[in-house]
Amino acid sequence: MCGIPQWSLCWAILAIGVSSGHYYYDEDLALPRSLNLRSIVRNVLEEQPNFIREDPSWPNKEILRSELMGEACGIHTDSSGKVFVFHRGSNIWDERSFDFKNIFQNQTQIVEEPAILVLDPRNGSLIEAFARRRFVLPHGMYIDFEDNIWVTDVALHQVFKFNKGYKDHASLVLGDRFVPGSDETHFCKPTDVAVTTKGIVFVSDGYCNQRVVAFHKNGTFLKAFGQEENMLVVHSLTLLEANDTLCAADREGGRVICFDAGIENPANMGRVRGRFSLDEGEKPYAIAAKGAVLFGVRLYQPPFQLPDLNLYQPPTGFIRELEEGQDAKVVAFEPQSEEFKMPHDIVISPDGFAVYVADCHKNSRKRLYKFLI
Repeated sequence: MCGIPQWSLCWAILAIGVSSGHYYYDEDLALPRSLNLRSIVRNVLEEQPNFIREDPSWPNKEILRSELMGEACGIHTDSSGKVFVFHRGSNIWDERSFDFKNIFQNQTQIVEEPAILVLDPRNGSLIEAFARRRFVLPHGMYIDFEDNIWVTDVALHQVFKFNKGYKDHASLVLGDRFVPGSDETHFCKPTDVAVTTKGIVFVSDGYCNQRVVAFHKNGTFLKAFGQEENMLVVHSLTLLEANDTLCAADREGGRVICFDAGIENPANMGRVRGRFSLDEGEKPYAIAAKGAVLFGVRLYQPPFQLPDLNLYQPPTGFIRELEEGQDAKVVAFEPQSEEFKMPHDIVISPDGFAVYVADCHKNSRKRLYKFLI
């Protein structure tokens, strides 16, 4: 729950997320005209830089047992607030996983464990586990406004949709199993998904293809865009539906690029609406937006190395105003229980009071984090 000093930001975030955790109302519709969301957020970021804090008791310690959960690479929430985690079990991604043509080498290496875990948002206890022996290298996860589950597998080069209540059978599969490609029916290590309420499905594609691909909800190809931006690894997506905007994290390019989502005018899909770069050496691994506020996680890779000089900086989360572009104030946040190692995905709860982060590093003991706003 929000403390008194943070009431204004919590009000701002809650007002633009009261109906769903997966699409966002324009602030002018959600708040009285006399209130300006960006001004509220700006004031809170400047005056209360520590308004976000970790809940170190989350998740339940039993969840962190290695035999239950491996590298936690995807995380999202459904409309009720339950937390879904997409993990790799005992599988890992290393330098031997793919050949130079991006073909996965050990195609019998299926994740034996249930790859999707459902956790209680309050205490982090396990509610449900499913999707055993279905995936190889789980990556991104998204739950749409109807609580359908979308996931990507970089080894399979595929995207899967599981309808709400039907967890044993995928209702839609995009891409060919273990076959990388760059045409209208193939991906190369797809990373993330975002879905509009009107049925447009966006896939970030990804490690090899440097593009975003749009489909109709039935799987029909609509458009590919973003190639002209020369994105290095399109690693994460976040959708601002009321603003007809889709933002992508260009991980290795160290920047976030926002495109016209083409919801109102399909001809505009893919037009660049704005972009901003992180500081030198910072790489945005995942982003999630609520209205005018962008949350993300980033790693730091020094642009150069010098003998006997340690330039290491721990990974952190970050918060910034989306509309302010390159000049926006940025506030960092980090856990107190255990340092991030490779924060890989981030999601904001439907009520706007919590932020969840999944850490995908093989040596991470914590792996899942909950922050309170």
